[in-house]
Amino acid sequence: VLKMQRSVTKAQFIEAFRDSFAGVNPQNFDAFKSVLEACIGEEGLKQGEEMTFYWLTNGELSFAKNGVLGGQVTIDEISYRLLDVYTDPK
Repeated sequence: VLKMQRSVTKAQFIEAFRDSFAGVNPQNFDAFKSVLEACIGEEGLKQGEEMTFYWLTNGELSFAKNGVLGGQVTIDEISYRLLDVYTDPK
């Protein structure tokens, strides 16, 4: 769960992932980006709102904004990279 400490636009939120996803197949990143953008919506994320990622046992990565499911991808490369971003001790 990511709880926003300040408001961010959709573009700002997506760009925060771009460096972490360096080396990922561009088509896979574009699929991730498209689903995440749809989940976030045009207004972005306001202070206090939450974005949640769910890694499911069937390989699906689901997204929820404020508890409302907003999309999913089933791309191993994306699921593993996102998990690496959040479990990396750096």
